[in-house]
Formats: sequence, C-alpha cells, structure tokens
Amino acid sequence: MRASALLALAALLAFVYWDAITKNQASLATNSSDPGLQALELPCSTLEAVQRVTSLAASLPRWMIVTVNGKEGSIQAVHTTRFWHQLNEDIQLKFEPAGEDRCLLTGDSRSRSSMVDFGQNARNLKELRQAILASLTPPANP
Repeated sequence: MRASALLALAALLAFVYWDAITKNQASLATNSSDPGLQALELPCSTLEAVQRVTSLAASLPRWMIVTVNGKEGSIQAVHTTRFWHQLNEDIQLKFEPAGEDRCLLTGDSRSRSSMVDFGQNARNLKELRQAILASLTPPANP
C-alpha cells in the first residue's frame, strides 16, 4: 500500500512539474504568459541600460559577466547554480531601442550541460528582472 501511494505521489509531482522538468531554457519576452518573464521597457538609452544592467547582474550572487557590447546592446553572462556549484546556465540579454531614451530588454537563459533545469532558468531571469525593477523604484520617503 505504501509503495503504491509513493508511486502515485511521484506521478502527481511529475505531472505538476512536467513543464519545469522537461525544459532547459526560459525567455524574457513581450509575449510571455508569466508576468515574471515579461520583457522590460527601461527608461534610458540602450547604452545606459547595458551599463546599468551589467553592473547590477555582476552584483548578484553566482552571476558572472562574460561579454558586454554596448554598441550592439547585448550582455552575455553565466549563472552557477547553488546546488552542486557546477551547473551553469548561459544568459543572453538583448537591448533594443524603444523610443527616445527608452529601450526594451529581452533575454534567454539556457542550461549548459543538462536536459532539465527544474525551473532554474526562469528563476535566473526573474531574479534579474526583480533586481532591475527594484533599482528603478525610488526610495520611499520616511
């Protein structure tokens, strides 16, 4: 009886988390159904956004900036997982002009060595997105 209950629980968890188990990538995109993975429109030029996000991403735990190209509006970074400290996700960020002194940030996070990510790639992009949004919010007046 216990074995069948455990098997049923394992099947239920696999079904619930199937999407996270079977993917090894996530995207920040304008058409994302997940609000935490929506592309961001930033209130600054592409070059300024690249500089700000580079600095911000470099300050996040387990993030390393690989290349920055302000002219093309791109950043390549690597996130190392907390678990095992050996699994890396490659992160590509793209900045495109979206009007005067505005730009649109999109990006991808992909697992480098694994077929599954258990949602880590989405968490990478959500962590960065939250940090960017927090940096744009003015401090509250005491």
